[in-house]
Amino acid sequence: MTKKEREKMAKDMEKQKKQAAKEKAEELRKRRREHQRMMDDELRKAKEEEREEKRRRRKEEEETRRRERAVRESEEGSRTSRKSRKDDDIKKKTQSSLAELHMLNLDENELRSRQEEAELALIKKRYLGIDKMERDDEKRRKLQKPSEKFRNIFNFEWDNSEDTSKEETNELYRNRVQPQLLFGRGFIAGVDVREQKKKNNFYDKLSEERQKLGIASGVTMVESSTGRKSRSSQMMMDSDDDSDYGTLGKGTHWSEKKSSEMTKRDWKIFREDMKIYLRGGRVPIPCRTWAESPLPVELLKAINEVGYIRPTPIQMQAIPVAMEQRDLIGVAETGSGKTAAYMLPMLTYVNALPALDNVTAEDGPYGIVMAPTRELALQIEEEGHKFSKFSRAKVASIVGGRGSELQAMTVRGCEIVIATPGKLNDALEKKYTVLNQCFYVVLDEADKMIDMGFEG
Repeated sequence: MTKKEREKMAKDMEKQKKQAAKEKAEELRKRRREHQRMMDDELRKAKEEEREEKRRRRKEEEETRRRERAVRESEEGSRTSRKSRKDDDIKKKTQSSLAELHMLNLDENELRSRQEEAELALIKKRYLGIDKMERDDEKRRKLQKPSEKFRNIFNFEWDNSEDTSKEETNELYRNRVQPQLLFGRGFIAGVDVREQKKKNNFYDKLSEERQKLGIASGVTMVESSTGRKSRSSQMMMDSDDDSDYGTLGKGTHWSEKKSSEMTKRDWKIFREDMKIYLRGGRVPIPCRTWAESPLPVELLKAINEVGYIRPTPIQMQAIPVAMEQRDLIGVAETGSGKTAAYMLPMLTYVNALPALDNVTAEDGPYGIVMAPTRELALQIEEEGHKFSKFSRAKVASIVGGRGSELQAMTVRGCEIVIATPGKLNDALEKKYTVLNQCFYVVLDEADKMIDMGFEG
């Protein structure tokens, strides 16, 4: 093929392409116009249907209004006819009543006055119901109450000779026991307090009887400033006295009883004397001495070596609760032994678990103690070393002022870790330690840590 033929062929192909594109565009325009026409038709139909619906509704409303108007007109017509009938009846009645009263032959003025009086009487009868009221009064007079009907038959009044409460033969009813509210310190509302104080001498008599019995058996009692015997200063008995403590009128102080002999009342008095206040249910009994505590032998040996002779009130109650592995909040003043109150149960818990080795040490410590300041954390660590002297548990601290690598080496393999919140967070972020197996957490001075925002 020559060059001219090729150019001609290319021009023909280009013309064909343009022609095809024009035909395609024309086809699209036709389709769009057809679609637009269909949409316009649908819109027109919808508008016509809407207009038709409005016309139909308007016709229905007009029809209902027409019906209501017709009903109203019929009611008004019936009402007017009824009224006219009533007026006719009233005229007939007035004429008949006038004929009965012989008023038709009277002069005009007298006839009018009597007619007005008769109309007024009819109005009163109609609207005031005078006849009905008179009939009701007559019925009421005729009816008689059951109490009036049998008033003269039965007599329910008692004679004074029939009163058996004056000479009561039963001892319980003759000497009635007065209620002793708040162990004699309370009063009944609505009754004069001075009169109650005069009559309420139950505890005075009881204390006098006990004092007499105590003097007879060689027992002394201390009298309080109010004149009543203080419950906390009960019988102080000699330890060599072998007399029977269970006799009537004699009591034994809780310090002279064994733990198994203590009653609920004794434990209540003991807690009041030690100023132990509780909130919560199923609280275990406190331990009065270290021998009564549920601590193991190695911890009791460490306590004896430290020189703790007797537990403090917070330790008496907190240790039994913590030994049951229950959540606990303890509030006590500074220097009351709170550190030992949570450290001893924690050491008992840790000693019952397997010792940490190279594998289990990677999961972190068993218990953690958080303190707000560096000084307090070091003090807790020192106390922990004292109590863990005879046990295999290891105690370490994470505080500021030390090298991070040295602390990481020290903490690894320790069962109990003591730290400030900031340093503990830093150690966890740097992966010096983890808390995968930490099930015992103590927050010492939690109020200060909350005020500081757990930073330190």
